[in-house]
Formats: sequence, C-alpha cells, structure tokens
Amino acid sequence: MSKVQISEIAQHFSTGVFHKVYDHISDDACWEVVGTSCFNDKSAIIDNCNSVTEYFNSVHTEFTIHNVVMEGNKVVVNGTARFSKGEKILSIVSACDLYMFNDEHQLTNIISYCITINE
Repeated sequence: MSKVQISEIAQHFSTGVFHKVYDHISDDACWEVVGTSCFNDKSAIIDNCNSVTEYFNSVHTEFTIHNVVMEGNKVVVNGTARFSKGEKILSIVSACDLYMFNDEHQLTNIISYCITINE
C-alpha cells in the first residue's frame, strides 16, 4: 500500500467515512480520544464508529480538512467539523488526528484531539 493510500485511509476516518477504513484496522489497534475515551481493539473501535455514524446521519455534517502531514508510517490530519440541523449550528469541532500504521499498513494507533469551538 502506498503512502497515498495510507493518507486516504486517514482522511476517510477523520471525515467519518468509517466503513472504508474497517479492513485497514489491526485487531489490537487502540484509538484514544484525548480526555474523553479509549477504544482498545478493532471491535471496540468499530462499535464506536457505528455510534458516531448514527449521530452523523442525524445531523448535517460539513468536514473541512486543513492539513495532511505524512512521515513514514504516520499520518496527521487536522480540520474542522460543523454539525447543524436546519439553520441551527449545533457545534463546531476543531480536530487533529494522528494515525500510526504497522509494516502491513494496518492502523495500530489513532490519537484524536477534539476541541469544541465557538464561532
């Protein structure tokens, strides 16, 4: 798998297109949402992704990626997410996600920093 594909996997995850990432998560992967929660294997990560997807499907979501940085088997994605219902903005989140892949290009670690901001 090329670095471009690793970058695409990371961007899919950061923008909530989780189903395109499931095959690329190692069985013993860990996803830490700093200050909030930690999911300690593939099944826990997928369960949380499914819960998040339910929320995303209940509101209008607008994701903007600002930066993607790659080095070796690591990818960092930073951007913003705007959640709204009708004309009402529910929240705006600024996020930075660090993705670490093993030599088989499977996700082993994800660290997410999410900050709710006011506009």
